[in-house]
Amino acid sequence: WTAFLKGPDGAVLGATNKSHATPLGETKPLAGLFPALHRLTPKLKRMLPGPSRVLDAGDGRRLGVYICYDGVLAGPARALARAGAEVLVNPASDQWSYDQAVQPTQHLRVAMLRAVENGRWLLRPTPSGVTAVVDSGGRVRGRLEAGTEGILHARVPLLDRTTPYQRHGDWPYAAAALCMAGLAAALAAERPRPSAGRGSQARLDA
Repeated sequence: WTAFLKGPDGAVLGATNKSHATPLGETKPLAGLFPALHRLTPKLKRMLPGPSRVLDAGDGRRLGVYICYDGVLAGPARALARAGAEVLVNPASDQWSYDQAVQPTQHLRVAMLRAVENGRWLLRPTPSGVTAVVDSGGRVRGRLEAGTEGILHARVPLLDRTTPYQRHGDWPYAAAALCMAGLAAALAAERPRPSAGRGSQARLDA
């Protein structure tokens, strides 16, 4: 829920929080409207998210750290990159996974999109999933499989370019969807409809 950045001497250089609670794991969506949800999951406590922030690793190195479920969403990584993060870091846990052969890999592949969208390298440490280093093009440069103990070393460049996704977000997708909907409506309106008179004449001839 909270990630700490420590220096080589063990001193805490900064900390950041998870900005989005995992639905049904850390929060109960719509529980205010449907009180029965509290009875179905009595042990589930509502956890309050906090702000994610860019952490200074020293010597001007700026890390954008967002935790676990935050990596499934595009917004947290984009906000950190826009705030000056030069490397993305997504510590995660896949202990929720009931299929260790598939779901940790799926979680990693979703996380890889954040590297491509923002033109940043991604470090993804996890004690129970796939630990990986992903370059800014979405290629995995190093990984430790789920259930493997080890240390992953990598030399990571610091990048600060602005990508189209950072600048425009999801607006191009929304605009494309609206254009497709408008085109479909126009084609449907131009489609010729059968004449009622022709149908009546055909029935009389028969």
